[in-house]
Amino acid sequence: MILGHKDILHFFEKVMGAGKLSHAYLFDGPEAIGKKTVALHLASTLLQKQTDELSICPDFFLLERQKDAKTGKQKKDIDIEQIRNLRTFLSRTSSSKKVVIIDGADFLNIHSSNALLKTLEEPPENAFMFLIAQNSFLLPGTLLSRMQTISFRPVKDEDIREYLETQKLTDVEKNEMLQYACGAVGKIFSWLEDDAKFQEIRLHAERFYTLFHIPFYEKLQKTEDMFLSKEDHIVGREHLQSLLSLWQSLLERSVYSNIYENGGKHLCDNDQLVKIYNAINFAKEKLSLNIHPRLLVENILLEIP
Repeated sequence: MILGHKDILHFFEKVMGAGKLSHAYLFDGPEAIGKKTVALHLASTLLQKQTDELSICPDFFLLERQKDAKTGKQKKDIDIEQIRNLRTFLSRTSSSKKVVIIDGADFLNIHSSNALLKTLEEPPENAFMFLIAQNSFLLPGTLLSRMQTISFRPVKDEDIREYLETQKLTDVEKNEMLQYACGAVGKIFSWLEDDAKFQEIRLHAERFYTLFHIPFYEKLQKTEDMFLSKEDHIVGREHLQSLLSLWQSLLERSVYSNIYENGGKHLCDNDQLVKIYNAINFAKEKLSLNIHPRLLVENILLEIP
């Protein structure tokens, strides 16, 4: 199900109808806002298959990070062997269209990026690729220059609210989901499927509000459980990225509307809220570059009065 992104869908409807679809697109934007859902929709349209049939379609190839066969942990990147498999798929002789989706293109390493570049430089006929990324700045410029970038934005509140009105939720729950998701419809769908996840987000939001106007050592104590999965650093960093996105969602509501959260309690002035927001942005960017998570969170806490 696609919520929002009507302008993007209309764009592809026009170029596909005119037979002017480019060979490669980069879908860039925040997590869980519908990039992969749109890519799957386009793949099903091109291949004339239902979305749930794509996994068994011989002309469809989905590439994403895999789990390590020995440890069971998710690998930190998309490796060159996966790109070699992709090139083998594209080299097969066929008169029909082929569609490739690379989910998590910002996890390509230098070797897999170089291997993919060769494919983008000489794209096979009737092959269309959709790359999905949250942090496109991590991709080499040589790759970016070979693709058309489509920037995705968070889904508008009115589109999400219209959908939430069809669900059995209280007004409080609807408002909280809108607030915590901040346009990330994938999170909404996840919370509706698993209420425990929504309750966990509620707790994290409440914890964020308690970080204001307390001693620094108490801030450290309250955020200790943010550093989960010490054995699996990849999962731990992605968990932290998600929590920091939640913090930004809460700050955005406060800054843009100048309304103080937590039952009207005054957190701090908007200038300071913006400083906190920028510190979170810095932390999220550096997490992708493997800077120590604890140091980055402490830097954010120092900005919270």
